[in-house]
Amino acid sequence: MNFLAHLYLSGDDPDILVGNMMGDFLKGIGASGFPAAVQEGIRLHHGIDTFTDTHAVFARSRRRFEPPYRRYAGVLIDVFYDHFLAAHWSAYSPRESLASFAHRSYAILSSTSVDLPPRMRRAVSVMVEQDWLGSYATRGGIDLTLKRMSRRPKRANPLAEAGTQLALHAGGLESDFAEFFPDLIEYVTEQGISLRIAGGIRASRAFIPEEVCP
Repeated sequence: MNFLAHLYLSGDDPDILVGNMMGDFLKGIGASGFPAAVQEGIRLHHGIDTFTDTHAVFARSRRRFEPPYRRYAGVLIDVFYDHFLAAHWSAYSPRESLASFAHRSYAILSSTSVDLPPRMRRAVSVMVEQDWLGSYATRGGIDLTLKRMSRRPKRANPLAEAGTQLALHAGGLESDFAEFFPDLIEYVTEQGISLRIAGGIRASRAFIPEEVCP
């Protein structure tokens, strides 16, 4: 999962949110020196990643891509699932708008007293300036996200043009997300994280299309 899903799945504890975000930026950095709740967030991040990567529906989403995009399918699905979360935000967070959640998350990440890894601190600054979380709700925002990502690897890659894959496979990927995300929510709640979902986990199944692609 990408940034929006990780932050959403952090619950209401600011330090868990910081740790969950931090999970992507700890290359070669140990977690033992951080506060206990931040360490819990880091463990949650890795648990979410493992659960996602080993889930049968995520594997189904991978198989939807053809070369040259299949090599980058994992990265693309993370971003596209964030798009569906943003686009259907009210089904998962009926008590807080996406704009309000993004503003609250930006404030927590920008004001934390935790000594963030330098890469994360730079990323947070740009994230706030460009409103990454809010931008995930639109296809144009996803295109910009993919263009940013295409500049990270040193070798040439097709990520800048990968928005075409969202257009091509939108129906199937959206159905996959609708089936997968409630399972992920259930996994996270079993870890003791309380999410703002009206009516429990079943509320997050509200927008599932009538036909779920196999």
